[in-house]
Amino acid sequence: MKKNMSFWEWFFRSMDVAHLYQILKISKITINGFRINSPRSIKEENISLIARTLSTNRNIGKVTKILESAKGPTDQEDTLDFDLEELVLKVNQENLFPIVANLIRHKRLDFAMSLYNQVEDHVKAQSVGESSGKSELVEKKILVEQMLKLKKELLRLKKDYKTAENKTKSDLKEIQKKYRGELEKFSQVLTDHAKELTVLVRIRKELTEKLVISEKEKEDLIAENVALSTALEELKNSHEIMKNAQEKVEVENSSNKEKIKIILVGNPPWINRLINDKKFHFILVEDQQVESFEFENKGSAVWVIQSELKTKVFLKLKENQSFKNLGSRVSYFTDFQSLVKEKQNIIEKWG
Repeated sequence: MKKNMSFWEWFFRSMDVAHLYQILKISKITINGFRINSPRSIKEENISLIARTLSTNRNIGKVTKILESAKGPTDQEDTLDFDLEELVLKVNQENLFPIVANLIRHKRLDFAMSLYNQVEDHVKAQSVGESSGKSELVEKKILVEQMLKLKKELLRLKKDYKTAENKTKSDLKEIQKKYRGELEKFSQVLTDHAKELTVLVRIRKELTEKLVISEKEKEDLIAENVALSTALEELKNSHEIMKNAQEKVEVENSSNKEKIKIILVGNPPWINRLINDKKFHFILVEDQQVESFEFENKGSAVWVIQSELKTKVFLKLKENQSFKNLGSRVSYFTDFQSLVKEKQNIIEKWG
């Protein structure tokens, strides 16, 4: 109870006289020994009494309702998303009152009191020279700052992972659709060749049966049979070629499903050490292509080796609209080691 009174007395003493007068006017609370009929009536000699009067159990409920319904500035709205330890880091003598007032307007009185009490405790600890308390506060602030950074980094990584995951699924579906269509075409061609082989075999059989006729006709039929045999052999060879092509397409389809597609901008001398990895499929963008290259729908990520790009080329790259649309899919590198590390992270993530 004592802490609550201390909080409210501090709050009303920190409030400007115009708002303090409005609370007295709306609540119709009177101050013993003083007639308050304008903001100018609130002076140094009576403000302590006003603060104590408004803080009493009889009056504070009515005053709280007025504070919750009051309109205020929006420059502290973002503080509503912070927890107590995070908010303590933002507070100083200049912004403690507006932050507390904003919390009360949003019906978070208990939170506002906890914030005030914690700040007050820290100030008291510092004022009596408790060096260990100072050290603890500094360490706590450092830990909270690190926690905030880690939280932001985690949110960014989750977002990047989701984007990359959706893009990879989309790419795989596109590859499957493409090769499924080609396989269907090959299957149709093989079916047609099989029908032609069946017809030729039947014709050859019929011709063989007719070789009992005259010698002249026999010679003609033999010549025709040789021609048909040659055609039959060619069709068999063609059939084998088409079959091998189909198998090759299936192997390529399976291989492409497993590779991670990366668009690479910049051509360092150590490029061969990078692109020989069988888990990746790198698409290299030359300097003269950066202005017109269509980056979207061609890879799961874009790696820019900034140290290998001239300023003029880099500016052209930044003007490319499809590059602008990539957002967080773009990563920038200045040396080989950081790029190898990123590649290893992707391999661990995707297995």
